[in-house]
Amino acid sequence: EKKVAKWIEKSLKNTLISTGGGFFKVKNIKLLGTIVYLKSDFDSIYKRIIEHPNAEKKLKKRPLLQNIKEAKKLHAIRVKEYEEIADIIIDVRDKTVEQSAKLLLKKLDYKG
Repeated sequence: EKKVAKWIEKSLKNTLISTGGGFFKVKNIKLLGTIVYLKSDFDSIYKRIIEHPNAEKKLKKRPLLQNIKEAKKLHAIRVKEYEEIADIIIDVRDKTVEQSAKLLLKKLDYKG
């Protein structure tokens, strides 16, 4: 993650990057651009994953979700950390991807 963050800092501009849950801990995170936290409660996140047509593969890629109790604890801890680091917070609970994208563009004051 450190190498990727350095590469992003040097190589990319005007690019949307979706990262994993722990990426926010890289030291140069604030140099990479606007940080957007797509906020949701644990149960909504889990529901989106298990209702996805490719749910089995998605769950295999997330070993933390093998223990729901521990995953919920980690989520509760990280919510506060995500909120502290984020420049923009978008609540995506019960929203489609399109609705969430429109909210983000509005927050960015995008006129394109």
